[in-house]
Amino acid sequence: MSSVVIRLSPLRWIPGLMVYFIFGIIAFIILRNELLKRKQSHVTFTTTWFKLLSITCIISCFLYEICGVIMFIPGFCVFSGYFISISFNIVVLAMGFYQLHRLYYCFANEKVHSDKGYSKWIFVIMIIIGVLIGVYSSIAILFVQYPGGHRVLNGKCAYNDKYEFEIYPFNYHLFGIKLSSLSYHAVRGCAFMIWDLCTLALYMVKIWGFKKYETEEPIVYKRIMSILHKIFILTIFYEVINVMNVIGNVFLRNPLHLLCLYQLFILSVCYSMYLMMDYNQKQYTKFLKMVYFLKLHWIFCCYWRYIIAEQLNELNEDKQQIANSIIMNKQQNNNNDDNDSCKFETRDVSIEQTMIKMPELSIATCIHS
Repeated sequence: MSSVVIRLSPLRWIPGLMVYFIFGIIAFIILRNELLKRKQSHVTFTTTWFKLLSITCIISCFLYEICGVIMFIPGFCVFSGYFISISFNIVVLAMGFYQLHRLYYCFANEKVHSDKGYSKWIFVIMIIIGVLIGVYSSIAILFVQYPGGHRVLNGKCAYNDKYEFEIYPFNYHLFGIKLSSLSYHAVRGCAFMIWDLCTLALYMVKIWGFKKYETEEPIVYKRIMSILHKIFILTIFYEVINVMNVIGNVFLRNPLHLLCLYQLFILSVCYSMYLMMDYNQKQYTKFLKMVYFLKLHWIFCCYWRYIIAEQLNELNEDKQQIANSIIMNKQQNNNNDDNDSCKFETRDVSIEQTMIKMPELSIATCIHS
């Protein structure tokens, strides 16, 4: 254990605790709503991977916030820093793997357009790259030495008489390797961003190139393009926040400001995963309306800026079709009721026998019910 002691005054650790606590409540609400939706009988998943990757991302986001809260409890700071890093990696990796699986399944499952997708080797390479980034991020963090001289694992922590949070770093040495925190976070952040942008590029190429097949199978085309557009929009949403996070790490020096940017990025990934679920269409529509109202779609250029408007139009059309279907079903049920009332008026033998067994029901009652 090092003789160096890191002391956090109440003006530093209380705001940090409140940030983790507030964002933890938001993450809990997202997780709770997602679990309640999944308990409904009509909610199904096309593949098991869709179900596992999506819930893993949302749960890891909540665990990230929990680890941040317990970090300020004496004793838990020994390992909470490492689990915060692991939770961060799982959130980003689960999102990336979900996007790749979604892109692959859009074409692998459709017999009409199964030959229009990417080669399987592209997905294999992207998955291997994601796994390598995750392994590097999870292991290399153990070799990182922060400016105060401590590492991600601490010896012990406690509060003193002045309510300062004292951390006693545990300066272990693994194979004599030392990494600066700046280089580690820069490499990890750039690796995740480049990997995610490569996935986004795969979506952009497929959206742009798939338009020529619109006349072959309009229904299948519309369904596939709707999925591609949704993933594209939500990926841009949290990547914009990620860029803000990277810029903040360069220019900001206040730890609380940096913490808030990290929280916004993690929560944006979690919320994006929540909106990607097909049964959260209502929340996704509200999200698109908010983006359109704030004119945030103008950050795109050319064709891409109109994707949000197209998505809103498609969702409104689907909503209108559902409403028309409900009206038609209601009219059909009314017609069936009228036919049933006419059958009662015929007074055939079977109906009369039934009325004898149930004298409290009359013909007039059936007609006016």
